[in-house]
Amino acid sequence: MGDVGDAVLKERKLMSESGVAILLFKVNSKDRKLKSTPEFISRGFIHVKDSQELMNAIRRESAKIYNECVDRNPDIDQKTLRKMINDGIKRFTDFKIKRVPVIIPLFVTS
Repeated sequence: MGDVGDAVLKERKLMSESGVAILLFKVNSKDRKLKSTPEFISRGFIHVKDSQELMNAIRRESAKIYNECVDRNPDIDQKTLRKMINDGIKRFTDFKIKRVPVIIPLFVTS
């Protein structure tokens, strides 16, 4: 409980240097369609008040990636979908601002 391993320390270092971006997808449980544009929550990545345009672009890009993946493969599992979103948003942020946060895609179905 008191001793943390190398993997935990590596994750903490990465988050402290690059920040965290959480993408919350609200999904219809019947057809897997998005109910709205994903929510974007950032900690230590960008200053929210000064970066509305970038945040909106990330939200649109993540919705695009989600929709493309589900349209191509309606039975795609969440693990694969998370990886596709994670990889796509990392490429997007690296291209836009030369920073790559820890990306955490979350799915809420109803």
